[in-house]
Amino acid sequence: MGTPKIIADKGGGGASDKEHKGPSTSSNVSQENLADGDGYGSSDEHLFKDPNVANHWRGVYEKAGYENRHKFDPDFTWTAEEEKKLVRKIDFRIMTWAWIMFCALDMHRRNINRASMSCILWL
Repeated sequence: MGTPKIIADKGGGGASDKEHKGPSTSSNVSQENLADGDGYGSSDEHLFKDPNVANHWRGVYEKAGYENRHKFDPDFTWTAEEEKKLVRKIDFRIMTWAWIMFCALDMHRRNINRASMSCILWL
């Protein structure tokens, strides 16, 4: 299954709750197909399963003017494959920047050591 598509709201909050659902949220996907043995995928055990809690927080988000309140959907689900793909994408982005920053830090430390050994910093 593909990743869930999020449709940006151009008008400022009038989007319906069903608008941003991806293909994995259709009613023909059973809950046991969404989670795998490694803990990936959505679970039926969550705080917003209770409709009273979901309506309470929907009201809190509306009252506060929360910028993504139209995206709040307590029935949103995802598959294990979708979550693994997303985690891999996030890990790749984070690790790339971490590697670049580590290389820059290492180069900076080496240059400071070379400068102090050649007495450039003492002048």
